[in-house]
Amino acid sequence: MTIVFQPKIALPAGAVAPDSYDESNGYTPPDSLVVSRNRDGTAASTYGELAWDLSAYHPEHRKKNLYFSFWKDGALTHQRELLSRETRWIMLVLMWKLPGPSLSLGSILNYGVMLRALASFAEEHSCQVQVVLETEALIREFAKAQSHGTCLRLLSALLKNLSRIGKAELGFDVAGTNAKTELKVQNQKHMATYKQVAPMPTRIYAAVLERLSAELADWEAVAPSFLALVNECSRDRLVGRSLSARHKACRDDAECGRAAVLTMTLTELQNKHGIATYCSAKDLECTVRGLTTGLLKVQLIAKLVIQAFSGMRHDEARALPQDCLEVTKSNGNTHYIIQGRTTKLNHGQVKRTRWVTNLEGCRAIRIAKEIADAIYTACGATAQSEGSATGGRVLFVNPRYSGLAGRPASPPNVYLPGNLALSEFSAERSRLQPIIEEGDLLELEQLDPHRAWRTEPLYAIGQPWTLKPHQFRRSLALYAQASGLVSLPSLRRQLQHITDEMSRYYARGSAMAKDFVGEDKTHFGYEWQETETESAALGYMLKVLLSGVAMSGGHGNWVNHRLRNAEGVVVFDRARTLRAFDKRELAYRETILGGCTNTGECDRSAFDWLDIDCLAGCPNMVVKLPNLERVIAAQTRFVAAQDTTSLEYRTEKRKLEKLVATKLEIQRQLEGTAK
Repeated sequence: MTIVFQPKIALPAGAVAPDSYDESNGYTPPDSLVVSRNRDGTAASTYGELAWDLSAYHPEHRKKNLYFSFWKDGALTHQRELLSRETRWIMLVLMWKLPGPSLSLGSILNYGVMLRALASFAEEHSCQVQVVLETEALIREFAKAQSHGTCLRLLSALLKNLSRIGKAELGFDVAGTNAKTELKVQNQKHMATYKQVAPMPTRIYAAVLERLSAELADWEAVAPSFLALVNECSRDRLVGRSLSARHKACRDDAECGRAAVLTMTLTELQNKHGIATYCSAKDLECTVRGLTTGLLKVQLIAKLVIQAFSGMRHDEARALPQDCLEVTKSNGNTHYIIQGRTTKLNHGQVKRTRWVTNLEGCRAIRIAKEIADAIYTACGATAQSEGSATGGRVLFVNPRYSGLAGRPASPPNVYLPGNLALSEFSAERSRLQPIIEEGDLLELEQLDPHRAWRTEPLYAIGQPWTLKPHQFRRSLALYAQASGLVSLPSLRRQLQHITDEMSRYYARGSAMAKDFVGEDKTHFGYEWQETETESAALGYMLKVLLSGVAMSGGHGNWVNHRLRNAEGVVVFDRARTLRAFDKRELAYRETILGGCTNTGECDRSAFDWLDIDCLAGCPNMVVKLPNLERVIAAQTRFVAAQDTTSLEYRTEKRKLEKLVATKLEIQRQLEGTAK
């Protein structure tokens, strides 16, 4: 009986599946078997090739090749050819015979990395890849040579899937239970040493946000002129080019040659448009290619701002459609929603999703959209050719399509975003990164005292903070909470709106959280929810237990009597405190007088913004003397401005008297402690 195997690879919309194959002509397929197809149905790669082009199976049609040439040096020898064929066979088995759901493109590419590493190991040991996978001792030796936990997880997943396929389809048995168990233990050890992405210390975080905003402001000052020059240079192949390039462009046209001599240089054009100083400050070379680089740099800054004020990942921001911003108003408040998609779900298939942002995120999107409009206009994008593989124009379309750095031979089927990896922009990185100070390390040590921050080279005092885009996600999740963790006034102002919006759209129990987050555990809203208790616990420890200020109130008095030692120092178990927050046995939110530790619904008046009702014996109340003194000063001024014969005066005066009485009580307690 002939068995026909259908390809099992997750296909994005518009992609054409590779061929099926049967075993009637042999156990392994012929070299001519089509293993990938372009979107027009033509063959992209065949089984016999050393690289399979899988670009058509990427949701955005990005260039993605699956390589089987595992060697770095030397020529293709007979042994290498055999090992390469082994890895191709194993990959084909994974893509055509694996039971269960289809593999995502990301999984396929990851398995390709692992198979190349196994082939290299097999070459060193003068054996087959099959022998390595069959032999527990070789698997253990290979695993020990892997320095990264990701490699171990990939190896474990590979062995598991090959076992599921079975000897009948694979042709050999994979290593047994003992090897898999050892891999699991080794992977757990790696995970134990894994260091979570560090949040930016608040001073550094605020400085980075300010510098990003300043970069946008620099661009906004020259944007109309810069984009006008881009348009001028893209419309005429002579404008802004070097003299030799102009003569070359019209070599056979004498009239054109005369025009080429008369055309202004780019330096003259920059001065004419008033952007020469900007181009020099941003390290842009004085060529039309430099204009392309300038657009790319602004796109990078805009993308970072969007990430900073939405929490989305790099790939999610890079794939945003041009018309991604939705602005709505309700009850006098403006809400900014970003419409996008994520590839973290459904085995790489496109999933629509939304994020909350603020005015600064909105500003960055509008700047990016203006640049995209200019690029699409320059390249003459039409309704038939424009857009990404997911439909619609992309926001961060590659500036190279403008033709300033060499126009593509013909309009592409899909316009792709540019490379916006921060690691590729050293000048921008250096402008954004503040110098690490002692206070920054002290703050990191407060966040995680069990991590030896001072032994890690990345956090050495005096060197620039190494900015990584994922830090925005971690920092936003930690600091954009009403937990009191942020003390820096400038950062409070920067995050105020986004804190309110995320509480509205992402908070557990919110009617809108299900619509935005749902069951998607990769959405930033889920991370925000998961970080809520951590942020509250850290805020509580920082603002209450480690504050060093005089306290009163129900919970404040409990801390004074139960946790303070004879020297007046609060002594507590950090791990136990964190567990109490995780179990919802303790909560914390900052209030005008100090804080509240209520874990349930509050039965106090919602209109009592001074928390006067809470002063009357609420067990969850934390009153801090400095806060109380500031409120008394403000309330004193307010009462003095009222008509002494009015009801409002009498009401507010009674509140002031209660506040003053509380202050006197705290001072008496302090005097008693001092005696």
